Amino acid sequence: MSDLPQELKRIRAEAVDFFVRVSAMDLRDGDLWGALTPSDRQCSEDILGEIGQVARRIQAVFEHEPLLGEDAIRTLRFSVRVMDAALRFRRLDVWDTHTEWDEDILRAVVPAGECENLVSASSAQSIFEEAIDRVLRLLRVAEPEPHKPPVADESESALGPEREPVSPPGRKGRKRGPPTGFKAAVRVAEIVARVASDRDWRLTPDEIGEALDHGLCDAPDWSACDSPDHEKIPLPRGWKKKGADWLNPPDRATLVKAIVYRLKLAEQLEKATPETLS
Repeated sequence: MSDLPQELKRIRAEAVDFFVRVSAMDLRDGDLWGALTPSDRQCSEDILGEIGQVARRIQAVFEHEPLLGEDAIRTLRFSVRVMDAALRFRRLDVWDTHTEWDEDILRAVVPAGECENLVSASSAQSIFEEAIDRVLRLLRVAEPEPHKPPVADESESALGPEREPVSPPGRKGRKRGPPTGFKAAVRVAEIVARVASDRDWRLTPDEIGEALDHGLCDAPDWSACDSPDHEKIPLPRGWKKKGADWLNPPDRATLVKAIVYRLKLAEQLEKATPETLS
């Protein structure tokens, strides 16, 4: 897998050369694709073919990577479509079903859909590079940074100070609410949902780490809040000894793994019956 980022960067360089060459042609506004020479069209199609080949290899990696899964595959497929449109000097716009209001009066319900709009060569280049960068960020999650080996897999004991105390031998443990490890996991899930409500949080794990380091915050924009008094999210076991925290994790893959683990704990708690939690 280590060659995939290099392949993507090589393809990006080829595409940038293509867009720069078209920009220098000083073509009239409108459908630039229709004004290209056959050789330039072939260049665009060759780049798209290379993208398809690399994308299939990347999808195979994502299918076997527990940190990513279906969300990453959907992002990959969408990014390929965006790059396809950009190579034809178009911007792919996709929208969900939404409503349009005039003050308190519902004007229309717009169904989900998509369309392609003509763009300039420079705009197409920016769109293409943004799409390929999205895929590169996902690949960095799948492959830890080489100079920082990932820590051991998270387990139930990895919650460290969040662990539920064990009753002494011979003493019947009293009924209690959700273990504190689950409570911390719920806090993580709340922060992830708030910070990345409209996108796949794996694309910006560093931002999630900053929000977790900030702690629970009721401000409309947590990033603009400078209060130091928020409830903090307990660190994974072993991080403190390494001098790591949510803001400066051992590496990006370990940060994602820690967040994924706590999101799964929160999901388990949500599915648990009232009897389980009593």
